[in-house]
Amino acid sequence: MKTIWLTIIVALLVTPLFAKPSRPHGYRGAQATIQRLSDNLETFKTAFGRNPTTEEGLEALFKCPADLPQDKWPEPHFLRKEWVLNDPWGHPYVYRCPGLHLPGGFDLYSCGRDGVSASGGGDDDDINNWDPNSPRGWTWEYASAGWQVLCIIGLVSGIIFLLTLWKELRRSEPSGNLHGILAMLLVLTFGFPPMGLLDVMRGPISTCYGLLTFLVGLPVVVLLQRSAFRGGSAGSKTCAKIATALFILLLLWSMLIPAEAQS
Repeated sequence: MKTIWLTIIVALLVTPLFAKPSRPHGYRGAQATIQRLSDNLETFKTAFGRNPTTEEGLEALFKCPADLPQDKWPEPHFLRKEWVLNDPWGHPYVYRCPGLHLPGGFDLYSCGRDGVSASGGGDDDDINNWDPNSPRGWTWEYASAGWQVLCIIGLVSGIIFLLTLWKELRRSEPSGNLHGILAMLLVLTFGFPPMGLLDVMRGPISTCYGLLTFLVGLPVVVLLQRSAFRGGSAGSKTCAKIATALFILLLLWSMLIPAEAQS
């Protein structure tokens, strides 16, 4: 049994080496891509003394405009993957030069998941290069598919955790405890909802949740697992092992979320 669990843990640890994501994800991916495109546009301006016009668009980063000297066109091009011109939802980024919001430079924005912007890049769900806080507010349209199921799992696990905790507090014998079950339920309660709401929980709320999870939730889970391995029932010890595997999976899942678009 120990060999099986060791094999699973090693497999989980090497997963990031073979699972490099190829596309940016969610509003975070859009922000990273806009920053990368902005950097390439600045490189273009350094090379040719101007930004691409609105008519030339972002395609100028792939194909040299007709009025520019071909001998100055770099190889490889400024960008090597044309899909970067589309946001994570498949909509093209909107480029405007000179910009309305940045008259001395250019406006660059994504219309968000709905692909529509009534304000030219300033909607609550839009991501742009002139407002570092975009998108603003709780944007539920960025929730991952099936987020309701993940939240229900977390809620139900939390309720069962409280009921099991109440049962444990009334236990008189230290042996045969259910602390491993408590550890597993706590991992499910804290870990599953963010999997569906990563792009909804933003700013201070996301920060507070992360601090609460690592400063309170993680130490409690570790203490419960330790107690389960020492004096827990057979089922409790199994659940403690499952809690360990779930925690590693959630940790690797958070590491695999693309934080930067590849050019």
